[in-house]
Amino acid sequence: MNTSIYSRLSAIVVAGMFTLTANAQEVKAAVPDGTSDSIKTDLNLFNEKVTGHSVYAGGGIGHIMSHFDTSWSQGEPRLAGMWQVGYEWVSKKRFGTGFLYNGYYTKGSFLYYDTFKESICIHYLAPQFVGRVAFGKGRWLFGYGAGVGLVVLVDRLRYREDNYVSYREVGKNTDYGFGVNMYLGAEYRLTPTWGIFGRLSYTEALLKQEFMGHEMHRDDGNVNGFSRIELSVGVRYHF
Repeated sequence: MNTSIYSRLSAIVVAGMFTLTANAQEVKAAVPDGTSDSIKTDLNLFNEKVTGHSVYAGGGIGHIMSHFDTSWSQGEPRLAGMWQVGYEWVSKKRFGTGFLYNGYYTKGSFLYYDTFKESICIHYLAPQFVGRVAFGKGRWLFGYGAGVGLVVLVDRLRYREDNYVSYREVGKNTDYGFGVNMYLGAEYRLTPTWGIFGRLSYTEALLKQEFMGHEMHRDDGNVNGFSRIELSVGVRYHF
């Protein structure tokens, strides 16, 4: 009796294994030739996109930590919105180069004999040395970089007279200087080509601050440059 039961169980197991094998062969046969070879796993796709080319864009908030000369009675020139776009190429050794454009914009007003409005836009353009480290099977990327570039500060002054409805520009000044920057950032990739990132950046600028072409005079006698820290988020495309 026991021998009969074991024989039946053995027959059922063998039949089940034969059925599973046959079904697997049918599924494999249903897939077109070459498809399994051309479609790579997500792991391979993410690892492949760790290096190579990428472009990114983002924005956030910037804070000028050093003294910044203005006569504003309203507005804060040292805290404002910022934006950035850039390109990076990383080799198989996880080092590479790139280019960064960074913008910072703030505005305020002051009272002279009437109310004047002033806007300040700081542009920074620089080549970069960059590096990248992958974690979590390539989904997480930690990046760093540094560069030396050009700083352009554009200062505009506007005033509204009694017979004007809106403010009109009455002065503009542009200053040029040099700057250095560095950053640390982390990126999480939603797909092998698209990711979202957060970045902490630091920029040190060397330029002579002027107001409508006139040199500013501080109590400490220092009129050159500023230091700024930024926190930003954005998206990156790998190709």
